Amino acid sequence: MKFTVVWQQEAEDELARLWLAASERQLLSDAANRIDRELQHEPARLGKKRPDGSYELELFPLKIRFDVLPDDCRVVVLVVWLVPVSD
Repeated sequence: MKFTVVWQQEAEDELARLWLAASERQLLSDAANRIDRELQHEPARLGKKRPDGSYELELFPLKIRFDVLPDDCRVVVLVVWLVPVSD
């Protein structure tokens, strides 16, 4: 089963803000595109389930929180942020 991935407006706006501020924009674009591709197939398997029922997924340099709506075959990206770089 293939899922449709949609980004909530707030997450989409944050991704745009991160992209505009990035020195390596292609890295962010590649990560966002990979998130879209990966979540189309078995999204619950990819993410770590949170106590509130949502999931988290890290694909460097981005991390997202998302909901899986199996009855609608949809994944909704709720929040996106940068993964901190370790020293």
